[in-house]
Amino acid sequence: MKEQKTILLVDKDPGFTKVVRQAAEIAAAKVALAATKEEGLKKAAAEKPDLVILGYLEPRGEAFHFNQELRSGPKTSDIPLLVVDVKKEEQERKGWHKGEGMMMDAEDYLCRPLTAQELAQHIKELLLEEEADSDADVIKSMTNTRGAMAGK
Repeated sequence: MKEQKTILLVDKDPGFTKVVRQAAEIAAAKVALAATKEEGLKKAAAEKPDLVILGYLEPRGEAFHFNQELRSGPKTSDIPLLVVDVKKEEQERKGWHKGEGMMMDAEDYLCRPLTAQELAQHIKELLLEEEADSDADVIKSMTNTRGAMAGK
């Protein structure tokens, strides 16, 4: 039996947290929560989740700084990132535009509102991609080891 995947949600909106918990249940994953940039970075480094969902952080710009630090951290740089921005009508005040969100080096970008089913589909796709990448790394490592052993 495969180990249950872990999602780290970095957001403090209780309504969105509920949707993420429902989506994680559909995707057969568990959720760890962080309400601030600092807490999210600490948990990401310590727990090495399979996916980070980055929501809205205050003040404006904190999510961008979270991303920069996540991507530059030696323990966290390879964790897949799903950015879930605020509603389109709130983006001018709180969020960023899709192009800016994708410049954050995220694997996916979505806007609220989302249903648990919609979010679960994206979570499943990202977790499958992460699993396939991990399997490919193992195969590549085994091939390199065999090649090195054959050369001796």
